[in-house]
Amino acid sequence: MKSKKDTDFTEALMLAQAAVFPEEELKIENFNRVNTEGFEKAVVLLKCWAEMTMREMFKKRNFRIEINYNAEAQKVDFAIYTPTEHAGENSKPEHSEN
Repeated sequence: MKSKKDTDFTEALMLAQAAVFPEEELKIENFNRVNTEGFEKAVVLLKCWAEMTMREMFKKRNFRIEINYNAEAQKVDFAIYTPTEHAGENSKPEHSEN
């Protein structure tokens, strides 16, 4: 008998479909299987991004998020830009078409 570690995608999908509650369904497009290491890294990454975003969001000020994906370097940079304390004091008003 195979252990859960040895189950392939199809068997894992069948096990997941067997766990459906009444009046639920599990469509194949809503099921995925990844390696544990990749999942753990994804959870940590999402937690970090969410905490960074929440920290600035709860300060009730404007911010800009930028994600730079560099396939060649195999790196992704995530940055949150916030206004300086003196932002707006010496800046020109935004141009208006009206």
